[in-house]
Amino acid sequence: MKGNTWSKTFVVGESYHGNYGGKSIYEDARYQFRLSTTKTTPNDSGWGRHSEDIYADYGNEGNVYFEDDFETGDFSNWDTTNLTDSASSIISGAPPGGDSGLSGADEGTYYAHLESGDSVVKTLGDLSSESDVIVKCAMAAGSMDNSGENVSIDWYDGSTWRTLHALYHEYNKQGWVDVSARVPPEWVSSDNRLRLSGYGGSGDYGEWDRVVVSDILHEYTTPAAPSNLSVDAPARHTVSADWTTNATTFPPSFMEVRVRVSGSGSPRDKHQIDYPRSTAELGVNAGFDETVPVRDGEQYDVRLDALTQQFRRGSTSNWWRSTSSEKTVVTPLPAPTDHTYTSVTAVGAAHAWTSNHNYGTTTLQARHDGGDWEDVVTGLNHADETYTITSLLNGEQYDVRAVAVTEHTQTTEEQ
Repeated sequence: MKGNTWSKTFVVGESYHGNYGGKSIYEDARYQFRLSTTKTTPNDSGWGRHSEDIYADYGNEGNVYFEDDFETGDFSNWDTTNLTDSASSIISGAPPGGDSGLSGADEGTYYAHLESGDSVVKTLGDLSSESDVIVKCAMAAGSMDNSGENVSIDWYDGSTWRTLHALYHEYNKQGWVDVSARVPPEWVSSDNRLRLSGYGGSGDYGEWDRVVVSDILHEYTTPAAPSNLSVDAPARHTVSADWTTNATTFPPSFMEVRVRVSGSGSPRDKHQIDYPRSTAELGVNAGFDETVPVRDGEQYDVRLDALTQQFRRGSTSNWWRSTSSEKTVVTPLPAPTDHTYTSVTAVGAAHAWTSNHNYGTTTLQARHDGGDWEDVVTGLNHADETYTITSLLNGEQYDVRAVAVTEHTQTTEEQ
């Protein structure tokens, strides 16, 4: 029934009947949605009467070429105005005459009212590289008496003005009508212009609100998640990942390698990977802007996210994301080197070494007469490179070594 509000949610995997052929919508896909009314009458053999199509929304990345909701209260967004009738203006509330069935703007406060013969023009310029160009707006018609009178949206194709969409006398007093007029590809040129105008006799008029020139919006579903993720630590300060990319590469889309210290609960370090790559190395020399340096001997959680950027009305509306399984890797831990000792006493000596790890601690261990290694001191800062042992037995022979230690692994200097 006229005036009722309806909604329909499409869900990936659900089946839809009718003209959609019992099919479902899929993940990792993009769609354009449009709406029309279909009806039958006693004289029809089927549902053969269709209204014009209305597109659900507009504006992929940066592709809103012009828009005006008239909330400035004037025609300042238009390049040329031909307003011979004093009633042609930006108005609020009900229009003069009352034959269009309006009580106010379709959205906001203000809208354009043009009397017969008056017009406004917007120069759009070069759209020759664009596709799927549409003009969306709300329109209304008032006091149209016959099929020769109308209000229209006109399009200049570079040489000729053409009627893109018109409301005739059957739209009198019908209120706001949602219009989505697709520009024929052959009309798109290096010199395009838009005109709002009316044709008829004295007292005929039209109204317009929320005028937009854009492309038809792509609605994306969630991208397919990456699979077969494997991770490794092939060299110091480096984490590598390999995976299978399953998402369709709709631009603007990309992958993110997400890395964090295991069990930390901290936000994951993000590394953007453009399609169609399926490998990455994260580290000092891997070409990434590291916000957290890769630690020696640390355990990291690694996962892959596939992302699709959902634009709406020219700017980002949402990010659709799917996630791979998570894998864990421990990075290499370099051992201390250049271990020496001096100042030998009855119970020990002064030890020095070169520390090569950037995380964890250092432990000094000793063994007596070829026995088992035992900790002499633990928990030295990884940057410490000297320590004096004073706890050994008098007159005995000991071997002493330095060990790099983290909670995940340890590495002993070569003896």
